[in-house]
Amino acid sequence: MNLFLINTNVFTDILFWVYALIMFIVVLGVIILLHEGGHFFFAKKAGILCHEFSIGMGPVVKSKKKGETSYSIRAIPVGGFVSMAGEDTNEMMLQAGQTVSLAFKEVNYGSLFFNKEVEGNETLCNVVSEISLTDKVVKEVSGTVKEYDLYSENGDAMYIVLDINGREEKFLVARDAYYVLSQKQSIQMAPYERCYESKTKLQRFLTVFAGPFMNFVLAFFIFLVVGLASGVPNTESSEIGGLTEGYGAASVLQVGDVITKLNDTEINSWTDISTYLNSQLGAEEVSVTFERNGETKTGVIKTTNVSYRLGVTNKGEYVENGLKVYMVFDNNYVAGKAGLQNGDILLGYYNKDTYIPFTSWKELYDLLDSDPNMASLKIKYSHDGVEKETTSEVWTERSINEIANGINANTQIGISGTTRFDFFGGIGNAFVLFWNSITTVFVTLGALFSNSQITINELSGPVGIFAVIKQYLATDPITFLSFVGLISANIGLVNLLPLPALDGGRIVFIGYELITKKKVNKKVETTLINIVFWLVMILFVYITFKDIIRLF
Repeated sequence: MNLFLINTNVFTDILFWVYALIMFIVVLGVIILLHEGGHFFFAKKAGILCHEFSIGMGPVVKSKKKGETSYSIRAIPVGGFVSMAGEDTNEMMLQAGQTVSLAFKEVNYGSLFFNKEVEGNETLCNVVSEISLTDKVVKEVSGTVKEYDLYSENGDAMYIVLDINGREEKFLVARDAYYVLSQKQSIQMAPYERCYESKTKLQRFLTVFAGPFMNFVLAFFIFLVVGLASGVPNTESSEIGGLTEGYGAASVLQVGDVITKLNDTEINSWTDISTYLNSQLGAEEVSVTFERNGETKTGVIKTTNVSYRLGVTNKGEYVENGLKVYMVFDNNYVAGKAGLQNGDILLGYYNKDTYIPFTSWKELYDLLDSDPNMASLKIKYSHDGVEKETTSEVWTERSINEIANGINANTQIGISGTTRFDFFGGIGNAFVLFWNSITTVFVTLGALFSNSQITINELSGPVGIFAVIKQYLATDPITFLSFVGLISANIGLVNLLPLPALDGGRIVFIGYELITKKKVNKKVETTLINIVFWLVMILFVYITFKDIIRLF
């Protein structure tokens, strides 16, 4: 007798969730690694001091210091950063009147200066190597800070003046000295020449732009793999290369069949098939004539109607009164947000106070296309035999994305043509996929500001991305890779938005300097960045909360 019964479906679901979570972390990790790696590479090339290179946010899980940079993995696998000198000023670390202690080392006198010839260049001298800011780590000499210059914008030697038992004493400071913050934490000082703001406009631009650029490079590389692996359609042939299980054609056609006629229309190529099916939008069935092993055969195929605008499909199921909804895609589409469920029947709609029953899918498609400014639609539907009414928005971010990719509605029979490998065709496909992924963001932003029905509630954050990744993992690898490429391209483009807390905002500051020949006031820049950063964080928390609600 079994004492423990395991629901295998639940166990499988749990394993799939774990697998999806791991893939989510890997996908975002790679995207973030390349983004921050772009910043880091050009910052180091420019000579900017990088205190930390971090993947993730929040508490440090693991950190290892190599050279002058700490490489960290943090607990929250969302985001990352490169902490560059100049983002915080040295004055914020040290204040006059503060009690500190000093440690010393011997260096060549000339190393205390930057780009200056001085006498006694090779002479050894004892200089400050560490300034301890905590009384828990006491160094060789202690005192109260009276005066200091640890920035040295003119390239002179850095120094600190301490009051030691009523006597002031000046100490020279090494240009690579450290602040000691605790027994386990220290941070290297950043003289002017090691700070971000000291670099040329080109060096700063490359450092900032390199992050989004690496996202674009990753996206294009993924789309190139997808394009080459998928091949290019053999549009000159009408031979069946694949059949989709559960669609009408699977019960009539076989792979290798050659379609010669659809209804009464002659077919000579796959272009002919696509053109004809597009002309039959909303049709319930289509007759097909085809050749199989030299023999001519005929059949009738039930069509599947799909509305990407609403996020529903009938999967070839038709009823006498109304439109059968075989499947609602998810709550990111119009139908899901309206509360429709699998198996519901769309009965009709209201034009003002007049009720009009649905008689065909084409009627539904024409209705949605009749008024681009339509914001909502009142419909009647049947759920488990009970008639209900709901007023639904007719736009969501997902529906906008589908239309941006050229998909609104179609009538399918579940067939695909043959493909052939074409290197240059694959490159062309990569450019098309990349361009479509970029335009999706602009379409979404345009709708967000121009359509009152599209609000921030339609946006998705990391939790929403996890939910979509989980869906795409259930598809084929090529489809999943395409989605990863879309994420990478979108993250790159969003980071280029002209907001002070984002890379695009920093580029705007550089552009301002280029035009006016003046740098943006440091305090103004820092204030703007901090304000926008916290606004973005508030938006991030809000979107994450909405994503969690949608997920469960």
